[in-house]
Amino acid sequence: MKRLDYLLRLLAAVLILMLCVGPMAGCSPKGDVVMELDGQSVTANMYAFWLSRYKAFFVYYYMNGAEDMQMWDTVVDETGKTINDTFTGYVKDNARTYAAALYLYNHYGLKLSDADKAQIQADMDDLLAAHDSKSALNAELANYGVNYDILKEIYTIEAKVKQLQDYLFSEKGPEPLTKEQRDAYYEKNYARIEHIFISTGAKYVYEDEMGTYEIDENGNPVTVPLTEEELNAQRTKAVEVVAKLSSGESFSALMEAYNEDTAASLYPDGYYFTRTTNYVEEVISATFELEENAWRMVESDIGYHIIRRLPLGEEAYASTASADFFADFESNLIVERFTEVMTPYMEKVVVHDEIADLYSLKSVKPNYQY
Repeated sequence: MKRLDYLLRLLAAVLILMLCVGPMAGCSPKGDVVMELDGQSVTANMYAFWLSRYKAFFVYYYMNGAEDMQMWDTVVDETGKTINDTFTGYVKDNARTYAAALYLYNHYGLKLSDADKAQIQADMDDLLAAHDSKSALNAELANYGVNYDILKEIYTIEAKVKQLQDYLFSEKGPEPLTKEQRDAYYEKNYARIEHIFISTGAKYVYEDEMGTYEIDENGNPVTVPLTEEELNAQRTKAVEVVAKLSSGESFSALMEAYNEDTAASLYPDGYYFTRTTNYVEEVISATFELEENAWRMVESDIGYHIIRRLPLGEEAYASTASADFFADFESNLIVERFTEVMTPYMEKVVVHDEIADLYSLKSVKPNYQY
C-alpha cells in the first residue's frame, strides 16, 4: 500500500496540465457535450482523447508498457474506489479546470499570434506527412475518439491555455507571482537532507589500476554484483555509522568518512526533495516523515541510506548552488496558482455525468502518439 500511495501522489501531480478542452465538435457520434461553461464545451470526443493520452502515461510508467486490466480494479481507499475510479476522476476534474480556462481566455480578450497559429499548422502538417493520406490519419485518430479537425482544435486550445497562464502570472498580468507565494510554496512542498550512502548494488569492473572502466560491446560500463563477503562488509559499515550517530558523533564527519554518494560533492548545501521527486522511494518517504535535525537509516535495493533532515535554506529555490533541484519550481508553482485561480470558475462548469460516466481510463485505448 505504501508503494501505491507514492504512485497516487506522483501521478496526480503529473496529470496537471495534461488536459485541454475545446468548443463543441459535432462531426462524430461522440460529439455530445460532457461539460460546458458559457458557450465553451468539452465534448465526448475530446474527453475520450485526453483519457487515452493519460492512460498511455499510466501504462508506460507504472505497468511497464503492458496493460494489466486487473490493476484498474485495485481498491485504493476505504470507500471502495479503484485505480480506474480515482484517475478517471482526476482527468474529469482537470477537464473542468480547462473549461474554466477557456472561458477566462475569452474574458480577457486574448488572441493567438500568427506565429502560434503557424506552429499549430506545422504540427498538423507533420502528422499528415507521416501518413499516406488524411483519411489514413483519421482512421488512426479514430482509435482515440478524434479526427484531424478535432485534434487541431485541441492543439489550438493547448496553445490558448498556455497563453492564458503566461498572461495571468506575468509581472504585468492580473495575478503576478510574489515572493510570499514562492516562499509559501517552497515551505509547503520541499524538504532538505544530507545523505550518507553505502552501496550494495553492482560495482564497476576496471581495466587497470588507473580506474578505467571496462566497456561492453554496447559502449556501457561493465558491472558485476557484490559478493556475499562484500555485502557483509557494506552492512557492517552501515551498522557502524548508525552506532556512531547514536553515540553522538557528527553527521558531517561521518559523511566525510563513509559516504559513497559520488554526487554529494556537487551539492554542499544538501539535497532538496518534494514528495514526487524522482529519487529512491524509501529515501523520499523517510525524508518527509522525519522532523528537522532527526536522522534515520533506510534500506533500498541499491544500498543503505542514512539521512538527516535539515531546515530549509533561505530562498534556496533562487540559489545557483541548488538549481538542479528547482528546475520545475516556477512552472509547478504556476500550475498550483492556475488551479487556485480557476477554482471559482470550475464550480460554475456544468458537467453531464450521464455522458462522462460512459468513459474511463480502463475503457479507452492508450494513446502514445498524439
